[in-house]
Amino acid sequence: MSTRALSSLPLPPSTLAVLKESGYETLGDLKCYQSPDQLTDGKPLAPILLSLDDDKGYTKALKIPLSASQSLFSATQDPSRTGASSSASPLTQSLASIVSSRKRSLDVIATQCSPVDSLLNGGLRRGHILEISGPPGSPKELIAKGIMNSFIMAGEEVLFVDCQNATNPASLDELLKNPRHRRLVSYVEMHTLPELMIFFNNTTNYLASRPNIALIVLNSISFPFLNAFTLKKSAKSVLLEQIKQKLLKLCTNRNMTIVSTTQLSTKLIKPDGSSGSFDTEGARGMMMAPFGAAYLPPGRSYRLQVTLDMGRSGTLRLLSSPNTRTKPSGDGNRKDQPRQMVNQNVIIKQRFLLGNGNLISLNEVA
Repeated sequence: MSTRALSSLPLPPSTLAVLKESGYETLGDLKCYQSPDQLTDGKPLAPILLSLDDDKGYTKALKIPLSASQSLFSATQDPSRTGASSSASPLTQSLASIVSSRKRSLDVIATQCSPVDSLLNGGLRRGHILEISGPPGSPKELIAKGIMNSFIMAGEEVLFVDCQNATNPASLDELLKNPRHRRLVSYVEMHTLPELMIFFNNTTNYLASRPNIALIVLNSISFPFLNAFTLKKSAKSVLLEQIKQKLLKLCTNRNMTIVSTTQLSTKLIKPDGSSGSFDTEGARGMMMAPFGAAYLPPGRSYRLQVTLDMGRSGTLRLLSSPNTRTKPSGDGNRKDQPRQMVNQNVIIKQRFLLGNGNLISLNEVA
């Protein structure tokens, strides 16, 4: 039986997460399964973990997609069917596929949102990251869907990673007015922190099986961290640094474009700029992104913040970009202080009106 690692197979990240949590690491660990039906209950996109009971001489089904079960069972019978051996370099294969299949002429992608295009000097640069943060109810996903639509209309594939169950596949269908475009969008759910980290650790293998994916949308990326109540601050910093390095490699090695949405949360700040609490005299609440820029490669990332007023108007702010520096907005050099743009030769704020399913620019403020 093969000792090939399951993580080297072109499987959905949610399936890999189920297998890992079940204790399966190699093809040999699955020798007890006699058919694909024993690996699944036939309900796709339902990664519910069930366990293996060897002592009683029977197996319980892992609720993973049927297509993944068939691939796994085929691999256990003949490992050579899955492609290259485990010693092959997935990164080398991915780079080769890029050279042969990706020769894109457009370096800037229109976001289909004129205020955002103005802030980004014409659109989002390919191979870069755009973080869109905002309070609940702000049109973060609306901007992300506009960027998705630009890639889809160009015939390029998109991977949508839903981290909060806030956007289901049915809502994405509204973008896909042409039924032929449905094949260009892949949808996966990553609601827990272990699932999210497994996804990032296996992106090379995952994308090797889908070499035409040009855009990854990480929807509500902060949610799995917020649900990890026992996660220590030091461990969180390590994980965010790992995500930063993975994102950097995706941008530089694969010229991947990435859009990340995150929800602003209220943080209490003392008059001196340090963190406060409800009992701190003079502390004031500020809406801030939960990670700041800790997970974003600075030379590849744009940070955009969107807020709504009482009506249907609002403001877009460019917090930072690859071509600008930032500095603390107050005195001192504390990391948790808000930061402001130093280069004033760019537009850093746009007023907009939300209407007809889009953001309409009202004015430009330098």
